[in-house]
Amino acid sequence: MRLLFTENEIIQYTSAEGDEILERILWSDGVILFTINLNDDAPLPEKRLVSFLTELLKDKQLNFITEEPLTAFFQERAKESHTLLREERWSAISNIVEKEPEIYVRELRGALIKEQQSRTKKSKRLIYKYLRQYWQGGKTKDSLLPLYKNSGGKGKMRQLGRNKVGRPKKFSHSVGNGMNVTEEDKRIIQVSITKWYHTSKKNPLSFTYKQMKKEFYGDGYRFENGVKKPILKDANEVPSIGQFRYWFSQFNNIEATSKKRNGSRNFNLKERALLGNSRSEAVGPGSKFQIDATIADVYLKSSYNKEWIIGRPVIYVVIDVFSRLIVGLYVGLEGPSWIGMIMALCNTAADKVEFCKRYGIDIEPQDWSSKYFPSAILGDRGELVGKRADVLADAFNIRIENTPPYRADWKGIVERYFRTFHGEVKPFLPGYIDKDFQKRGARDYRLDAKFDLEEFTQLMIKCVLHHNNEHYLRTYHKDEEMIAQNVELRPRDIWEWGIQNRTGKLKYYSEELVKLTLLPRAEATVTSQGIKFNKMHYSCETALKEKWFERARMNKSWKVKISHDPRNTSFIYMRDEDTGDYERCYLLEHQERYKNRTYQDVVFLHNYEEMTYQANQNRIDQADSDHISDVEALVSKAEKSNNEAEISNVSNHVKVKGIQENRRAEKERNRNFESFDIKRQEYDEKEIKFIQSSDQNTDEESLSFPNSVDKLRKVQKERLQNVRRG
Repeated sequence: MRLLFTENEIIQYTSAEGDEILERILWSDGVILFTINLNDDAPLPEKRLVSFLTELLKDKQLNFITEEPLTAFFQERAKESHTLLREERWSAISNIVEKEPEIYVRELRGALIKEQQSRTKKSKRLIYKYLRQYWQGGKTKDSLLPLYKNSGGKGKMRQLGRNKVGRPKKFSHSVGNGMNVTEEDKRIIQVSITKWYHTSKKNPLSFTYKQMKKEFYGDGYRFENGVKKPILKDANEVPSIGQFRYWFSQFNNIEATSKKRNGSRNFNLKERALLGNSRSEAVGPGSKFQIDATIADVYLKSSYNKEWIIGRPVIYVVIDVFSRLIVGLYVGLEGPSWIGMIMALCNTAADKVEFCKRYGIDIEPQDWSSKYFPSAILGDRGELVGKRADVLADAFNIRIENTPPYRADWKGIVERYFRTFHGEVKPFLPGYIDKDFQKRGARDYRLDAKFDLEEFTQLMIKCVLHHNNEHYLRTYHKDEEMIAQNVELRPRDIWEWGIQNRTGKLKYYSEELVKLTLLPRAEATVTSQGIKFNKMHYSCETALKEKWFERARMNKSWKVKISHDPRNTSFIYMRDEDTGDYERCYLLEHQERYKNRTYQDVVFLHNYEEMTYQANQNRIDQADSDHISDVEALVSKAEKSNNEAEISNVSNHVKVKGIQENRRAEKERNRNFESFDIKRQEYDEKEIKFIQSSDQNTDEESLSFPNSVDKLRKVQKERLQNVRRG
């Protein structure tokens, strides 16, 4: 069944007044929900009845919007100054946004904001501004990044004149109004920060400012008691301490600064953010997902050529802890690694009907209804740490929990599934590795491989569907409410019951948004043959409209930022770093052999072709050498013949002047040599076949002379032989 009204989903319907309403769902308990209007400039959360919206949905008066109306900006590409601003805004509201649903209730919200005002010293107007930005942007930390996309002049600094910008000094009439900070001043500030602040001596910022003035803003020197001392410029010709602090905040990265001043080890030990613990309880679907990987004990072959053995696949599985439903799957050759994990997470947010259809498996939506993100993810410490975890936490508001070192058993639900899977498929799967593998005399199971990656993925999908819909969880402990309602102990039944009866913890994000956030990023090259990436060529609407390929041919190639899906090479996604928008690029027609292939298949193909080329290198080199020898022999023969010819006394001028006449004479001689002289010959009647139509009438088209061409070639050959003898 479809999960109705999930947190972060966008709904569209018509109000009683006839206005189009576009709202994002903030919270729901299955009876009521709170939404925020996306079109208003200063909206507040509104309470809606789930029953009312359900009726609108049944009457087809309500739609779910899958595309984000607001362009998302992600931490990985955000400027450091924007990140600092995001952290400042987050600190202003972080204590109250998690107080749900109280923060959405008008009567309770005022007290929470008043308390936050006293704690943060921020105005009521600012706190409301940040709350609206957070709610409208999808309840993620990254939604607090500045939306400079709509401001114009992206990346351009203001051209400052003589008049100083900014707030005037308090006593400007006495001390002067100060100066505008120029590009040279900014460069000096950056150099000073690097030289005196980013050191293990932990110099204060005020010391750095004084040292900067002393070294860079002097107006000559004076000697005092034999000591050379700089004469500082007037204060109105030097950046003020306020300006210095401002540009310090623009250039500075908190994490990098701490590591430079305190060391990386101390930062990781005492100062880096702690993203969660591993003992949260799963009270309903989406409370927590577990993710883990295993290397399957089976060898696979390439989809290009069944003779190519490509090794053992990696299986990533994402499981909902509450229901044991498998919500995400990735089968490939990536990992176990971060790349493999994000492939599984992308699949977690994918429409499973379309996913299965790609592998030739037709299912109904209720057979695999999950396409949501959880409140928390428990993963391997080696894959969900540092910046990788920050991307998930900040972009999707997910709490990250890591297994402690040497405690993989904390992901026991996934581990048990892997054991079950291996036990079920081993008797049937060709190429499966047994315990005696690599023992002397044991059979080489690699030679039994029959499945390619796509076929093995089909098998895994079948196993997942069986687990979700049919597997009986004998060791699952029902609570009293589940016992009273006689809930069947199958993952699908528990999942559906939890959706209806437990507080919603699931979150919806469009598949495109998840992909653009998590998919691997790289650079492609715009060439005259197309947008080149990994030896494959793509095109897109923008490239054709703006004549990219013609420009690349006339001038030179250039780089573009892209995201790509290792599971399907048919498309890449070109990204605009300034706006956050993207455009899908498609394979060119003559690149058909790469269509619907995995990245691993293409890499294997390229490696095989390179190996084949190198294996034939000796033969190619020998053929090239023989060809060069033949050419050199012909040149030598021509030079020798020319040297032996009689040398006339004709001047060079006469030789050049007679080119046209010589050409005409040579052309005539050549025509006589090349002309055909077909002698009259007697043809045997058997050599001429008449093909008559059914009415016994003949015409020119019904005659066939199958031997006439051979006769012509024979005559021509005799003519050439006679000429050579003469």
